[in-house]
Amino acid sequence: MKKTLPVLLLTLFASVLVAQPLYNPGGRSLLHLQSAWVLEKSTLTLQTNMSSYYNTVIVPSNSNGPVGSTFWQRQAFLGANYATGKYIEWGLAYNIYQDTQDTKKYTNASTLDLKMKIASVGGLRNHFRLGLVTNILLPLGDHYNIPFEPYTSGTTQFGFTGLLSYSNDLLIPEAGFNFHLNAGIIQHTDKDQTLTNAASDTFTVEAATRELAYGAAFVFPSNQLDIGLEVFGRAFASQPPVTAFGREDYLYLTPFLSYRFNRRFSFKVGVDIRLLKDDDETQYANTPVQVLHNNLPNYPGWRLRSSFKFYITKPEPRSIRKTFAVSEPVKDFGDFDEDSPATLQDRLVRERRKTEIVEEDLERVRHNRQKMEMELNNLRNILHGDVIEAEQPNNSTKVDEVTTRKDGE
Repeated sequence: MKKTLPVLLLTLFASVLVAQPLYNPGGRSLLHLQSAWVLEKSTLTLQTNMSSYYNTVIVPSNSNGPVGSTFWQRQAFLGANYATGKYIEWGLAYNIYQDTQDTKKYTNASTLDLKMKIASVGGLRNHFRLGLVTNILLPLGDHYNIPFEPYTSGTTQFGFTGLLSYSNDLLIPEAGFNFHLNAGIIQHTDKDQTLTNAASDTFTVEAATRELAYGAAFVFPSNQLDIGLEVFGRAFASQPPVTAFGREDYLYLTPFLSYRFNRRFSFKVGVDIRLLKDDDETQYANTPVQVLHNNLPNYPGWRLRSSFKFYITKPEPRSIRKTFAVSEPVKDFGDFDEDSPATLQDRLVRERRKTEIVEEDLERVRHNRQKMEMELNNLRNILHGDVIEAEQPNNSTKVDEVTTRKDGE
């Protein structure tokens, strides 16, 4: 399993390296954004990401006059992340997408997201870490260009996302205040594509669509409950045609909570709040695109987001301090374990981090020692060369004396 998974994912990534937008990050991440930290080696996590949006509007009716109709959008992901090294993490996410506009129209779609993450780059004494995520998003369903969601064309998406993370805790970053920056490019392979199934659709993608994805976040951690805030969005560098839903730029603010039930199971919940005004740039006149409702936006004004994460092979390094009182008095202090297993594990993790820092210092000392030895050898060579040059005139004089003596004879 450990050998097959990296080989399989590497084969899939051999042809093209890409980046997914700031959704469904998985692994050691936030609700939307990626962190610049990877999981510990040989750690496997499973994660679910879900979103939902509802809006009730008034629609005409032939029998009873105007009535209310509820439009909604729901989405679900299931993903896995596995770390094969100190700086490398692999991810796989499958999307069973359900988008029910109303009771008369039901669509579903699915996508496969493959991810490679190189992160945790930086000195052990440095509070900052750098990273890079490359993704490929493969469409597996028959439906695309769907309202309420970012632009899709039914073609492969690729690109990359740069990562920067900071934490004031050098040993276990999630245990201290931390903030994150993400910035990347999303490239669509949709040139010459039409976005509807209508035979009369003459609007094609003239140039491949390109988007800029960005985001920032900070988290205030506590023992089990973390409070965070994310800002994320997209801006088109190359816009799709007028038949596209979601061809506008967007920006969302997401306050969220993260609760850790234990060191293997956690839950996140947040609300996306759209910050940019509701501009509808989709053209409905003289196109095959049909408007859902005049009062419905292309991007939801709000969206509920939630996520569950499970640590499978190893528990999360960050411990949970138990605060409970002993109901019965301890008769024999020799039988009383002062430290809980979680605290012991936390100490082990921190001691391992300290060992890594000491090893880095020793390596620096070795490097400086080798450098000094090389400089000393250079000085010896220079001094040895001066001695040889100083001796050469004496040898020449002796040779001249011998030559003169022979000529005299």
